[in-house]
Amino acid sequence: MEKDLDHEIKIITRQPAERLNHMRALSLPEQSAVFQELSPHVQQMILNEFRLGEIVDMLDHMDPRQAEKVLSRIKDTKRRSKIVKRIKTEVRDKIEYFLRFHPKATTSLISFNYVLLSDKATIGEAADAIEEHYHDTGKFPEVLVYDEKGELKGEVSISTLVRYRNSFVLKKVCVTSTNNHLSGGSGRNY
Repeated sequence: MEKDLDHEIKIITRQPAERLNHMRALSLPEQSAVFQELSPHVQQMILNEFRLGEIVDMLDHMDPRQAEKVLSRIKDTKRRSKIVKRIKTEVRDKIEYFLRFHPKATTSLISFNYVLLSDKATIGEAADAIEEHYHDTGKFPEVLVYDEKGELKGEVSISTLVRYRNSFVLKKVCVTSTNNHLSGGSGRNY
């Protein structure tokens, strides 16, 4: 049975005593998706209570920019340093794993040039994310779309985006993807 994530967000927000149990009961993609919908106050409370490994696992399901924002909310510098060190170790392990493949195969498996957007985001929001990515990297990204459970649903080409009004929702123009571009890497999550 699928969890109603909107219901989980309400419980996590309104019932502090049950907050951690409900967060821990979610899958990692669900935790990441729910966490990003919570208020900064509730996010801070969760960060204060989660164990280091739990934070690392959750951050691993976010893009680097979002993970950086979350890390900046951790006030204890020693704790933040430990988390960063563990994240770097996990990233290094993933890279070492993918380097065991043929180099040309590796580049097709890992892509860091994308923005990750909610299927509820609009074309206008996608345009803003693309512009920010281009400003930061000098490259136009792929646009990947995830659903409320944090699962990759597909992609939207830039040529498709320019054909619709800014108020149009990505879910309606998303092409289902059978190839998971997120293997081994993270892009940006807006």
